Amino acid sequence: RGSWLDEADELAASCFACSSAFHPVKNRRHHCRRCGDTYCIGCSSRYQPLLLSGLETPQRVCDACYDAAARDN
Repeated sequence: RGSWLDEADELAASCFACSSAFHPVKNRRHHCRRCGDTYCIGCSSRYQPLLLSGLETPQRVCDACYDAAARDN
């Protein structure tokens, strides 16, 4: 885990996209591996390789990053 993940965990009280409040069991935090923001599962349920970062295995990304990558390709 990178240090930005630890900082985001401490600071984020709600999803960056939909503002739903995080809960340790009902609505966990997930980090977009492309932009680094913190999202609920509903706003970060997609996976894609991050080739520019050297990651060929699909990584969790937010919906906005997934859509942006689709437009770029």
